[in-house]
Amino acid sequence: MDLTVVAFSVWTESTRNAEVRALVARNDDAVRACVADALTRWRDAGRLAPEADVAALATVFFATVPGLLVQSHVLGFGDWGAPLDELEALLTAAAPRT
Repeated sequence: MDLTVVAFSVWTESTRNAEVRALVARNDDAVRACVADALTRWRDAGRLAPEADVAALATVFFATVPGLLVQSHVLGFGDWGAPLDELEALLTAAAPRT
């Protein structure tokens, strides 16, 4: 079973069901925190600019992934490699060069 299809259904249901919305929000907050933690490690390792706002970057990154999922299902977009490489390039563009 493709869990991304299940995720679409859950996201849709969350727009009209407060209980589902609360579950989605709780899960999304946990995932966003994990992404922020990873980005903090990147920043601390010099892969991001020292002044990078990891919470804001985590929100952008987290919002990008559902868009890629929609594209993969609706438009037949199947190769995640290049878009994720470009996203990493955007995230790290302001990092100091060593």
